[in-house]
Amino acid sequence: MSEGVDLSLDYKQNFGKDAWAAVRANLTYATNKYVQYEEPKFDEAWRSRIGNSIGQTYGFIAERLFVDDEEVANSPRQNFNGYVTRGGDIKYRDINGDGQITERDMVPIGMPTAPELVYGAGFSVGYKNFDLSAFFQGLGRESFFIDVSDVDNSGGYLESTMPFVANAQILKAYAENHWSEENQNIYAMMPRLSHTHNYNSAPRLKVA
Repeated sequence: MSEGVDLSLDYKQNFGKDAWAAVRANLTYATNKYVQYEEPKFDEAWRSRIGNSIGQTYGFIAERLFVDDEEVANSPRQNFNGYVTRGGDIKYRDINGDGQITERDMVPIGMPTAPELVYGAGFSVGYKNFDLSAFFQGLGRESFFIDVSDVDNSGGYLESTMPFVANAQILKAYAENHWSEENQNIYAMMPRLSHTHNYNSAPRLKVA
């Protein structure tokens, strides 16, 4: 189901026979949501698409980074693609409390990937044979996610900012703010660095 509103405003004023000015503005607000969806009957209500936007993103909730391997051993199990989780990797929240991190723990995150709000405003002024115009436009109510490790369907890397993956160089921001044995910062910008792809610390997102 989709619904929305589209508004526009135009106004022009003449100042004598040689000068004029005009202003214009527009606003579009549009939303959509699933009212029916062919899906199994989930035990977890948050897994249902019904009531959510078609462009809603789903993912795991990252609480912080694991302090060390001991904390990993005493936390809900989260091994993605057989990857062994270690200290410095992202710690995800066990939403359904079953002691392991699986797709059943994925929840709606952020706003839809397509903007629900588009707005703009501008003006024009003129004098004799000269005129000047400007228009400004903006978007709202949308979420944009930066995928630090973009993987194609065959498992190859299209492009990546994940250090050392697909020949990527380490960014200064990651080099200065990442978890390490010497700096076990559980809120660092970058998890533990690795020379291989870290399935646990790559973004765990999907769009409906």
